[in-house]
Amino acid sequence: MLRQAIDRTIAWLFTKRDFQSVRDFLSRILRPLWPTYEFGKLPSSMVGYGRRGVAKVDGHCAWCLRKIDAALDINPGSGEAFFRARRVTNVLSGVTGSQNGGPVDLLCHVFPIRVRREPAMVLYCGAAPDLPAFVGELLPRFLALDQFDVPNDLLLLVNLRMGRQRFFQDALNDQIFRPRPIEIMRQFHLVGLHTLYVLSEPALHPAHLQRAAERFKMIYGPYDPLERPLFLCSGGARRAAMLARKYSTCVPDVFGKDYMLIDPARAPLKDVVRAVAGASHIAAPNTGEAAVLALARAQKRDFYEISAARAAHRLADRLLDVIGETRHRIRRIV
Repeated sequence: MLRQAIDRTIAWLFTKRDFQSVRDFLSRILRPLWPTYEFGKLPSSMVGYGRRGVAKVDGHCAWCLRKIDAALDINPGSGEAFFRARRVTNVLSGVTGSQNGGPVDLLCHVFPIRVRREPAMVLYCGAAPDLPAFVGELLPRFLALDQFDVPNDLLLLVNLRMGRQRFFQDALNDQIFRPRPIEIMRQFHLVGLHTLYVLSEPALHPAHLQRAAERFKMIYGPYDPLERPLFLCSGGARRAAMLARKYSTCVPDVFGKDYMLIDPARAPLKDVVRAVAGASHIAAPNTGEAAVLALARAQKRDFYEISAARAAHRLADRLLDVIGETRHRIRRIV
């Protein structure tokens, strides 16, 4: 009786949200000590490629889809697969290519609480669930599934960090992901399944982003012209005002006029996309806000990239290069 009471108390404590920092600390200590299971050692009967294992873009291999039929647990923090309580290595289970995977919560496997789901795939479980990750990683992975013969009822798992973001919630409510079901993984809960799909991570390709822009235009379009210049800036009105004053002489087409200020991470997604699609003059710092330009293409617009940080956001920078966005880089003013 006493032992059961102690076990319940410990289990209750380890599932408290306020205990999360301690859980993360203990998981970092346990990670190098935790037993692993080589993906290559899984029986061949458990691993397959489905009907169409490889999808190509412009004749080059772009995506590879694996199907694993085994009793697995998906960690809600990192999206990693665990087989017989061992972390499966050398298999990509949702951790994105340019972003590191989220922190693994190993205490979920000490006091396991499972939610059964069949079949499923980890769509996104990165550590930096920002707007560039949504545009450059989550959306291309989602759209790539159309190239494979996978059922529309395949459940797509997203970690809680991404699920809390305003732009993701708006995309979910506006039916961007229809008809495929999306589920946000629960904190402290393992996802138990017997069929897991694993999608490889190719480099960004213009075709993937073009399909994303077409999908958004189908839902949010048609786009009307925006008479005012647009300033995309996160971090609040105070930061935006400071940058506008600092670069007013360098970007008169935006800051010299009655510009519209939008925080792309907090404003409604449809308002952000429509404003970007209709604006002829856009300015944004190099801290990731410009990633939304990939969702709304324009044949002619002037984009000014302000060097507000010493190093530009890597994924957002790659996105602009892939879509061929012409940039007027404004050098940092000290």
